[in-house]
Amino acid sequence: MTISRAEFLRLLPCAAVGYRLEENASGIRLVAEDGAIVIRLATLDDLRIGSLSLPRMRIAIHFENIAAPSRTAFLQRFDRSFQRGGG
Repeated sequence: MTISRAEFLRLLPCAAVGYRLEENASGIRLVAEDGAIVIRLATLDDLRIGSLSLPRMRIAIHFENIAAPSRTAFLQRFDRSFQRGGG
């Protein structure tokens, strides 16, 4: 994703409705009654286009004991929360 860690953490609560957020050095754990979602964050080199520099992160999402409908709902909220406008 073309996003900084700070911006990712600012937007994540919109996608994590119903989950308790626990942050650690390697990423985030979203905990619910029925399981957890582990999000691993890795900083990548900035994307450079001329004089423009954009921060990048590799985001990996792993579900632990989360039912398929809850996984789908989370991923839909995640996509909407991080969707950027364009033109």
